Amino acid sequence: MKVIAPTPVTDAVLVSSTVPETDYPAWNSATAYAIGARVMIAATHQLYEALTASTNKPPAANPANWLLLGANNRWRMFDNKVGTLTTGLGSVSVVLAPGIVTGVALFGVSATTVQVTMTDTVEGVVFDQTLDMNDYTGITDGYSYFFEDIRRKSAVVVEGLPSYRTAQLTITASAGVSETVAIGSLVVGRLRKYADAVFLGAYAGILDFSRKERDAFGNFQVVERDFASLARWRFDIPNNRIDALKEQLAALRAKPAVYVGSDRFASSFVYGFFRDFGVTIEYPTHSECFIEVEGLV
Repeated sequence: MKVIAPTPVTDAVLVSSTVPETDYPAWNSATAYAIGARVMIAATHQLYEALTASTNKPPAANPANWLLLGANNRWRMFDNKVGTLTTGLGSVSVVLAPGIVTGVALFGVSATTVQVTMTDTVEGVVFDQTLDMNDYTGITDGYSYFFEDIRRKSAVVVEGLPSYRTAQLTITASAGVSETVAIGSLVVGRLRKYADAVFLGAYAGILDFSRKERDAFGNFQVVERDFASLARWRFDIPNNRIDALKEQLAALRAKPAVYVGSDRFASSFVYGFFRDFGVTIEYPTHSECFIEVEGLV
């Protein structure tokens, strides 16, 4: 049971990115915009679509004239949404100066490898790890080797980064040169471990927001929508860690964070909010905790 409290990625933290900010032209007060025109606000990295024909109507101050579409391509991986993707051809790479961080998590990933490198101004490269995002567990015999698809992991957590206050962090997701690489969310922060293992019976599932309704003839009318991860865990925690866990969760009660139930299962990596937590203090040295975590869409 581990928690990563995210470090916000701002303009000051994002040193560079291989993803350009060229989604749409920058908004100009002198331009006459027609309905449906799309623009970008460079200062906030947000995209807008014109709802009415207008001139000199700043998008953020005129919601009746402009529809907010969300972050641009470069900044979607930092917008606290897993389903909005930053994409690039062949690779997506960012360099961050986040201060002290000991954990990195990526969600909604489509790539063959993810590399995390930490470089200090004095000591040089102090951390370098490359992870294979291909999952070969379904390849169990000769037939599956030739005919089964190789599944790709969509989430990964990297831990063990050393605590360097002024080091820069480079995260690169790569695939074939003509393949589209995607990252839904990239989270960096301080990782804290509270328990060694989650008890058997841990639950990992989804919350589906699709609508499925039958008509008068019994046929389904389906509107497919997004879904979010859902996890419920029970774990054994040393009594001397209870107060620290309770205090951190209280601080994160209205903030998204990364919760890791088990290193073995990516389905236990959840980026979202805890919605229930409790501890039963039973024994002199350890106690039983439970937590329920709901992921971001």
